[in-house]
Amino acid sequence: MFYLMYMKIRNNTTQYNIHISQAFGSKSIDSSAHDWDKFCGEKIPSSLELNLVIFDYISPQDKILDVGMGFGKTLFDLHKRGFKNLSGVDSNQSGIEFANNAIGKFNLDGNLNFVTGNAKELPFENSSQNAVVTQAFWTAIVNPSDRKAVVNEINRVLKNNGILYIADFGQTPEIPKYRERYEQGKQKGYEYGTFEVVNDSGEVEYLAHHHAKEELTKLLTESGFKIETYIVSPVQTRSGSTINGHTIIARKVD
Repeated sequence: MFYLMYMKIRNNTTQYNIHISQAFGSKSIDSSAHDWDKFCGEKIPSSLELNLVIFDYISPQDKILDVGMGFGKTLFDLHKRGFKNLSGVDSNQSGIEFANNAIGKFNLDGNLNFVTGNAKELPFENSSQNAVVTQAFWTAIVNPSDRKAVVNEINRVLKNNGILYIADFGQTPEIPKYRERYEQGKQKGYEYGTFEVVNDSGEVEYLAHHHAKEELTKLLTESGFKIETYIVSPVQTRSGSTINGHTIIARKVD
């Protein structure tokens, strides 16, 4: 039964219908979260799968927190693999409700804790987690100061030598349409790599940011992390485009 639910989740991850017709200025994590909260339940976009490299760094008994969990796809994947001490946080209430309903509907065992919250103020104790997972999360944080605040919060809740796993979208200027989007975004006053995502009607849905390797490396090293693995490989976006993807394993150091 759980496997059937998991496949249903995977089959629905690219189904969404959202129309936001508003002008975007400088975006905080709170306003960005508001844009993403328009997606409901299992329709919250989620195109990335876990890179198997993560299993070289985590064990089933570890306490693992998914920041920006969406409707719980990554956590359900971990549970299916035998991980039972799982927590997740997201600003989207409908995603949290979907995940919590799945716990009861499919009688999932373990210590599962899915809560609504802001990534800049994680509702978890200091040094309480062995690992933090973020999948296609940083692309939604288009304000550099917010990225710093979030990574500091992640550092706070991680145990010493704890692991931060990042899988996200990277800048791909070698593809003309993305180079054009980055340049258009810069002309509008956005950070290079930030661009407007529009729907078929030409309406802006939200802002996204594709990171350069140098950006993520600086963000992590300045926030108390040592990068142990950095993989750049092709990934698919929710629209089906293939671009550069970044997979990072970083360890919290004193």
